Amino acid sequence: MKTSPFTWIVTFVCLALVGLALLPRLPVKLNPSRSLPSFTVSFSMPGASARVVEASATGLLESMMARVEGVRDIHSTSGNGWGNIRVALDKHVDPAVAQFEASTLIRQAWPELPAGTGYPYIVMNVPEQASQGPFLAYTINAPASPILIQRYAEENIKPKLARLSGIYRINLGGATPMEWRLTYDSKRLEALGIGPDDIREAIRSRYDREFLGTYDVSRGDREEWMRLALVPTGGADTFDPAQIPVVAKDGRIVHLDQLVEATHVEAEPRSYYRINGLNSIYLSLVAGEDANQLELAKQVKALMDDIRPSLPAGYEIHTGYDASEYIRGELAKIYYRTALTVAILLLFVWLITRDTKYLLLIVVSLSVGIAIAFILYYFLGLEMQLYSLAGVTISLNLVIDNTIVMSDHYLRRRDRKAFLPVLAATLTTMGALVIVFFLDESIRLNLQDFAAVVIVNLGVSLPVALFFVPALADKLGMRGRKPSRAPRSAWRQRWLGWRRRLPVRFGRVYARLIRALCLWRVAVCLLLALAFGGSLWLFIDKVYEGSYFTRNDEVTLYANATLPNGSTLEQMNTLMKRMESYLCGFQEISQFQTSIDNARRASISIHFKKEYRRGPFPYRLKSDMIGKALQLGGGSWTIYGLEDQGFSNDVHETAGNYRLTMHGYNYDELYAWAERLRERLLSHRRIKEVTIDSEFSYWKDDYEEFRFDLDKRRMAEEGVDARTLFATIRPVYGQGDRIGEVPTATGMEEIWLSSRQSREGDAWGLRNTPFRVAGRTYKLSEMASVEKALSPQNVVKENQQYRLCLQYEYIGSWEQGRKTLERDLEEFGKLLPMGYTVKSEEYFGTWNKETNKQYWWLAVVVAIIFFITSVLFNSLKQPLAIIFTIPVAYMGVFLTFYAFNLNFDQGGFASFVLLCGITVNAGIYLLGEYNAVRRQRPRLTPLRAYVKAWNRKIVPIFLTVASTILGFLPFMIGEREGFWFPLAAGTVGGLSMSMLAIFILLPVLTLKKTSSMRHPNHRR
Repeated sequence: MKTSPFTWIVTFVCLALVGLALLPRLPVKLNPSRSLPSFTVSFSMPGASARVVEASATGLLESMMARVEGVRDIHSTSGNGWGNIRVALDKHVDPAVAQFEASTLIRQAWPELPAGTGYPYIVMNVPEQASQGPFLAYTINAPASPILIQRYAEENIKPKLARLSGIYRINLGGATPMEWRLTYDSKRLEALGIGPDDIREAIRSRYDREFLGTYDVSRGDREEWMRLALVPTGGADTFDPAQIPVVAKDGRIVHLDQLVEATHVEAEPRSYYRINGLNSIYLSLVAGEDANQLELAKQVKALMDDIRPSLPAGYEIHTGYDASEYIRGELAKIYYRTALTVAILLLFVWLITRDTKYLLLIVVSLSVGIAIAFILYYFLGLEMQLYSLAGVTISLNLVIDNTIVMSDHYLRRRDRKAFLPVLAATLTTMGALVIVFFLDESIRLNLQDFAAVVIVNLGVSLPVALFFVPALADKLGMRGRKPSRAPRSAWRQRWLGWRRRLPVRFGRVYARLIRALCLWRVAVCLLLALAFGGSLWLFIDKVYEGSYFTRNDEVTLYANATLPNGSTLEQMNTLMKRMESYLCGFQEISQFQTSIDNARRASISIHFKKEYRRGPFPYRLKSDMIGKALQLGGGSWTIYGLEDQGFSNDVHETAGNYRLTMHGYNYDELYAWAERLRERLLSHRRIKEVTIDSEFSYWKDDYEEFRFDLDKRRMAEEGVDARTLFATIRPVYGQGDRIGEVPTATGMEEIWLSSRQSREGDAWGLRNTPFRVAGRTYKLSEMASVEKALSPQNVVKENQQYRLCLQYEYIGSWEQGRKTLERDLEEFGKLLPMGYTVKSEEYFGTWNKETNKQYWWLAVVVAIIFFITSVLFNSLKQPLAIIFTIPVAYMGVFLTFYAFNLNFDQGGFASFVLLCGITVNAGIYLLGEYNAVRRQRPRLTPLRAYVKAWNRKIVPIFLTVASTILGFLPFMIGEREGFWFPLAAGTVGGLSMSMLAIFILLPVLTLKKTSSMRHPNHRR
């Protein structure tokens, strides 16, 4: 039973309405937020050294994360006061499921972590971490202490925001809590026989609440259970040292106020975060990866408007940062360019056809196809962001081409036989885009939505062209064009006669050109090969080596500051305040955020008002900031963020080009072996210094620590072990020891214990002050040496193996240094015990083939095209001729990027992939017509048949290329934006050069030399 045109039209219109209904449910954002198959667990542990963090927290969490299903690799780093664990997953594992499993394991491990450890949080890794930054930030001001403001926000604002679907994380901070500092006299404690552990136990016994279990109780005919807990007696909500008894070793009871000096003060800040140089309570929100950030921002703003009237007197909430405004502006720009592209394509169609019904057919078919595609976008989980919108825009050109080819054929012949070539041309483009899903994750996650959108749109265009276009043409009453029978003027008849003779004359000239080119076939191919090699060399040397992947983020200027080892947090804070005071004088800045992570590193990110973002002001400010940084002095500055060259006055010495990695299961033993290897390397006169660190670096770090090298032989003779020696020294030099927390009316407050002598002592006193150990008096210098030296700042583990990195510079030839290193490693490797390894790493500047393996996937595209065209032409030679037009198109990409000094980013790579699919379409149409002519008129020579096919197909081929180029022009107007401009420029340059391949290379590779030498008028 034949389906009526009306049925097809109603079916497609209903599907289009469903797609339009699903459109608001698509997540909208500026950049993709797909997660890499990995996540990072981070936590803080204030006051603890890297070794303590690794031994007490990182190791436990690392062993728990190893239980997550699908773990491929675990990498942990422990620093002074912090730690993180990066877990890489198998590519087939769902990152969301792994995140949930890791969260469950963290909750199980939380009770076993040391007191004072911050709750570990999980961050899913994305290609660019900027996409997980806050999209909204607020500042809260009030006439109250910062800690009270923050507590109010924690209790009244944060819970309401957490109810909104789409909020991934809420950051609230800026206040410094109150704490208790206890200072004791180590000499007095020693005289009383009391140690710091006794004070800790007394405070724990006073304030700790301990769960004892449950108890079943019978109440008549009912069985109930009771919770049993050990709780402190009255007065436990305040800290009063006079009420805390401490038991000495001889049994005497001494109250804590007699042992320590207690002060209630604000905690010393461990970091700073300011907006516009102001110390305020800040509230920042991070959106989930599937959230529509524009809709979520509206919900948050509406909720904040509801909260403001209920705030206490004097409380104010101000919007500090709103990324949704920038996203909305950028998306509006993208929508405008997409609409302009559609307008240009439709105008082009109108100028060619001059038929209103035909234009209506194109518009309706295109609209229905895109609307139906929204259904697949929704069920495939595609995001509407920069790259996917690029795919929508690009696919419009290809979809319109399919619609035009099918409608023209149907109007002329009233059948659907043109669907086969349309299917073949569409499959080549779709096959080219499939490789995106097999690339490295960092590239694939950026471009997979782009490829998926183009594939979906092309796939939907096939049933639209096969069923909807013919049905709509029938309902509109459209018929094929008929020649006009109106009387013609003399000049018009002459014009039509000249136009009819033009293809014949051009065909004769083109036939002679082809015959000449075939005679010099080898020379032509060599010339094109040399041209391809030369353009490729220019591209690699002048363009590719200096290119980088970009994101279309907001224009932001960054300034990083570093101070040498030994600096304090207050010194860094003073330095940053001076730069902040300077920035406050510029009204063109909308906001700048200052983050001081520690005493050695700090950063400022500067955002500009909308009207100044694209003007000269950001560059002028950068120049002024460089001058200010040089004037401030005292630290090293790095200023970057714009498209020009960054600034840095860092004068660190390079760490060295020769690198070694050592792995082992015991850190102390591994470090001892690393020192033995360093001594071995230093025995060579051409090696002056070898550094040992946890990670490789371009620059030599100046981080130093005091190291205890124990004299194990002397300690064994005296009967003193390391634990006893440390327990003797600790009461004197103990500082910043967290011993508990106490509940107060405003919340929990921490208690810290320090020795008065720790502030007065120095390295000489540590070495020479006598200590009493096991009834005898010693100096520390008799048991150990205390020296200051470069040391690894962090502790790094790879798959539960400790890692140390050695770097040095060899004075001499690179080859001689490599041979020396290989000889040393071969001999030293034989000495290492089982479980310990050492290997050399490649030099930083060597060519890393792994980072360019995505280009080998282009060969897969070629194989897909070869397979499709072989089936279509039933030939193996003609597909090769078509495939060789791709390198010529790439020449256009190379020369375009070189001539216009463009950055080769994701858009440039996308143009490579796209050109593979669309360049061969012209060759498919031309050779398809050539084969049809040979079948229809077998007596024609191959040369004459090719020229006839050229005359028939050159116009539609030219129109197809022209429409694609016109479709990309809106993205080349204005500034050179990342992704858009390189994609448009590369595609336009490649398509333009592809016409040269169709004109010259295709006939040379298709026709035989003997047949092409015959006269074009010769008939068999």
